[in-house]
Amino acid sequence: MMRFLAFSVDLMLLSCLAALIFAAAIFGYLASGKGFSFPQILCTMFVFFPFFGFLFLFYFTSLTTGGEATVGKKLFGLRVVRKDGSELGPARALVRSISYLISVSFLLVSILMVLLLEGTTPHDLITDTQVVREGM
Repeated sequence: MMRFLAFSVDLMLLSCLAALIFAAAIFGYLASGKGFSFPQILCTMFVFFPFFGFLFLFYFTSLTTGGEATVGKKLFGLRVVRKDGSELGPARALVRSISYLISVSFLLVSILMVLLLEGTTPHDLITDTQVVREGM
């Protein structure tokens, strides 16, 4: 449950940041005095979604590399480590961030895994990691 809450905090933080950046881009374009049509909004969104993907990967990768934790995990006293207790390197943290897509894509399976495998998620299995309480 703590992991879910921590992930929710992280997603809310990322969503707020992304919304501010998106709004700044729209207002900047409008401030230039040009009109903004619906097709232009769609084009902006097509540019923005890959940016959000990059922001997501950067956030989760950079904050879990080297035994650190995301903002949400820090709030709940959690951190990500390898199964042997050592810290994640940048490559493993990146693969873990990318494999979140698998966990989210198969959300029901992920929930069942968490319940049946003592908190293990698909992205933990793929990267041989675990989330532990701070100080463990």
